[in-house]
Amino acid sequence: MKNKKIYFKVSAILLLSSILCTAQDVSSTQSLDDGWKQLTLREKIGQTVIMRSDSLLKKNMTDKDLVAYLKKYPVGGVFEGGTVIFDSGPAAAQIGDRIARLRKASPVPLIICGDMESGAGANVRGLTRITHLSGVGATRSKTLAYDFGRATAIEARSIGYNWLFTPVADLVQNPFNYLVAERSISDDPGVATPLLISMVNGYQDNGIAATAKHFPGDGIDYRNQHETTSCNALTQAAWDTNHGAVFQALIDNDVMAIMEGHISLPCYQSDSEIVNGQFLPATLSYDLTTKLLKQKMGFKGVVVTDALIMGGFIKFYGDDACVRSIQAGTDMLLWPPERYFDDMEKAVQSGRIPMSRLDDAVQRVWRLKQRLGLLDTNNPPTRPLTDEDTNFIAKTAQDIAETSITLVRDRNKLLPLNPSAIHHVVIIPISNEDERVNGAAKHLQSVLAQRGINATIKRGLWLEKSQVSHRWWNNWWFHIFSKPPVKTMPEVAAENDLIIYLVCEVGFQTWYGGRAQNDTWTYGMAGREKTIVVSLDNPFHSDEFASADTYINAYDASDVVINALTRGLFGEITFTGKSPDNLTMFRKFDLDPRAEQLK
Repeated sequence: MKNKKIYFKVSAILLLSSILCTAQDVSSTQSLDDGWKQLTLREKIGQTVIMRSDSLLKKNMTDKDLVAYLKKYPVGGVFEGGTVIFDSGPAAAQIGDRIARLRKASPVPLIICGDMESGAGANVRGLTRITHLSGVGATRSKTLAYDFGRATAIEARSIGYNWLFTPVADLVQNPFNYLVAERSISDDPGVATPLLISMVNGYQDNGIAATAKHFPGDGIDYRNQHETTSCNALTQAAWDTNHGAVFQALIDNDVMAIMEGHISLPCYQSDSEIVNGQFLPATLSYDLTTKLLKQKMGFKGVVVTDALIMGGFIKFYGDDACVRSIQAGTDMLLWPPERYFDDMEKAVQSGRIPMSRLDDAVQRVWRLKQRLGLLDTNNPPTRPLTDEDTNFIAKTAQDIAETSITLVRDRNKLLPLNPSAIHHVVIIPISNEDERVNGAAKHLQSVLAQRGINATIKRGLWLEKSQVSHRWWNNWWFHIFSKPPVKTMPEVAAENDLIIYLVCEVGFQTWYGGRAQNDTWTYGMAGREKTIVVSLDNPFHSDEFASADTYINAYDASDVVINALTRGLFGEITFTGKSPDNLTMFRKFDLDPRAEQLK
């Protein structure tokens, strides 16, 4: 295969301690390496495929087996690490070894991609978790947005990544849309656009392709694309000045990739794209992918789908959906089945998919690989972290945490806390999941202990003894290691100087029957005057906990955020974050006509 040397662009970026950063890139207007022309039909089809490493590295597979597999299924990209849904994945060293093994076995240069929306540690154990993007929005700082991208990029590159499916460019303009509530950088395109541009530059100046997602924009509907197709129901005029304006700005700023969501945009779709009463999602829409995104908006980079195992996609055409997605204008498919290779081969050979359509997709993918230096065999696939890198990443996480935390309200001026008056604290996690909220609660307990404060963690509290006993019996699985009766909420409140609720739930948990429901129900019914509610995820919990006199949005459950939270509670730093979203969105659903005045 013919390869050409990538030109190296070295840019001196004065950041903090004048760190010198080398970024490799090739202009999007430079002539395209012609190695793609030498690919077989099967290899061309493979360039449109991203598969999970777990699907490629099957159990007990030898290196010889892997070479044979990749010859039959010559994928263009590999997805590594945990996902947004399942959070942190394997350890960094394990992922690095798998990436190296896959690269060695592949006949065609591989692009290695992953999520890492909240920093590299969000999806790779051992790396640095920073914050949800809503936290970056709360800083209002283009410098910190750039640093977020840069810190994530240099840590991701250190183990072999070169393409990340971030940043989220959605605008959460519906408070009931829990899918992107904390992942959206803002609900306001005027706030989101400059921050997203800076973040994309932070990734791409440091050797990582960025991906704006989820075109044509989530945050209007309340539905979850994992289950069904959602809809961006804005008019053309409204979309052009909201989601459309954000994506257009990122395209004009040369974002390398855009991820389509399983989201329809009826205002730009013809009636021919109505199937079973629904408009097709962008991942299957020629009107949205080709006519709007590529032609009208002028996007020249790679269009990649969201995961194809999601209900919002696969429920339309079943096994034929993947081929139809390429036909609509998509360039790369995220997690298609193996049969796609054979199905696509037949579609091209029969003339159903013109070779020109496949070649367009392959050229876009090939240019991306060229820009990232993957076609240059002399270009090292990883860049080990230096001490300066490690210090920069840690400081970035700390700076964003300390600048983002938002004091939404403190009606009775409880803050800052008087250290001499706080001796006993109860921490009450509110979540239906355990791992992240338990980690946050235990870390807060440890941080308070270092200040000489006795902190306990309790869940499942109730108001009266009879209710406690009854609930204990019904939830024996939860209290199996406890000795009933559990103390009531009034008793716990009386024993403590401070009550801190840590809400770590992406959705709303009022009903039905989940573990989070217990404490959501009971909070504020005792000790309200000394209660602080802190959301570590969805910022719109501010209305769900409307009676909380002191309410804080902290945007993540990481240790660095808990450290910053504690410092702010005791007045050692000032909470300067500005809400990235309009937290009074719920008011338009209130029946009281005075609701807007009561906010």
